[in-house]
Amino acid sequence: MRRLRPCLLLLVFLFCAACGDRPAPAPPAPTEPFIEVSRPMMGTQARVVLYSRDPKAAFDAAQAALDEAERLEKVLSDYDPASELMRLCAAGHTDPVPVSKDLYDALSLALDLARRTGGMFDPTIGAYTHLWRAAREKGEVPSAGARAEAASRVGWQKIELHPPTRRVRLTVPGMQLDFGGFGKGYAAQAAWAVLGMQGFPSCLVDIGGDIVVGKAPDGKAGWTVALAGGGSLLLADCAVAASGDGVRHIEIDGVRHGHILDPTTGLAVTTGARSVVVGRDAVSADVFATVLCIVPPAVGIAQAEGTVGVEARVAHGEGPAVSTTGFAALLKTD
Repeated sequence: MRRLRPCLLLLVFLFCAACGDRPAPAPPAPTEPFIEVSRPMMGTQARVVLYSRDPKAAFDAAQAALDEAERLEKVLSDYDPASELMRLCAAGHTDPVPVSKDLYDALSLALDLARRTGGMFDPTIGAYTHLWRAAREKGEVPSAGARAEAASRVGWQKIELHPPTRRVRLTVPGMQLDFGGFGKGYAAQAAWAVLGMQGFPSCLVDIGGDIVVGKAPDGKAGWTVALAGGGSLLLADCAVAASGDGVRHIEIDGVRHGHILDPTTGLAVTTGARSVVVGRDAVSADVFATVLCIVPPAVGIAQAEGTVGVEARVAHGEGPAVSTTGFAALLKTD
């Protein structure tokens, strides 16, 4: 993973801390050989930018990358009842269910990340997610009884994978899987891989703020990634994700409840946490940015510190910012 310029890395945290928004790519100058293609997807906007002097080939490659991300949406979406993920949830829990390689690989990676984060990322959190979707409509926090009932259907250890036959068993009736905090990064990484295979290593993929960048364009030090509120990053060969409740939150009885849920309690995060993570891939960056908003800062940073290729910084509420050792080394004051 190439390092970010020190002064720009500081800007990531400062602006994410101010608004909690995810970073967004800055539009390229129109005089430069960039091709940009975007498409609505996953409840947000997916965007591919390529550096190329062959506009037709670049456009076709960008469309192929977005096609791949859209194809994965049909596999992993928890909003689409026809997605393969939702069909798995509806299939019951008696016998292992055969699934596609796409879904099996995604579940395998999700469970690995659940283990590595001590369950603070959990792909079985869907029962809580459904409670909070209803809570946002009603304007009230889910009751302790409702959360207790949902808790019986939550827990990544309740998924059984059967590698020889590529089958999956959800061991508890009514389990609901949710790839929020994972799916967009997964699709962005897959789209980036398509661009590399098509012969376009100098590229940027952004799906709802989960950003993967490849090789820097010719004559450039990296890709410019703008941040909400101002400032920018200069990136190459890495991914970046930020998390927080700057946009998606609800206020109930004077308490601000974010969109991020704690898998251990079923409650929404109320600490006003803001995080930024730079990683080798969009999946781990997305997952760890979310986890850092849930756990105490020292715990989250220790977890990130022990993860190869991850640098991070987080602050909860008015508390001080905490960062990984490598992240701190990249900071610079003028």
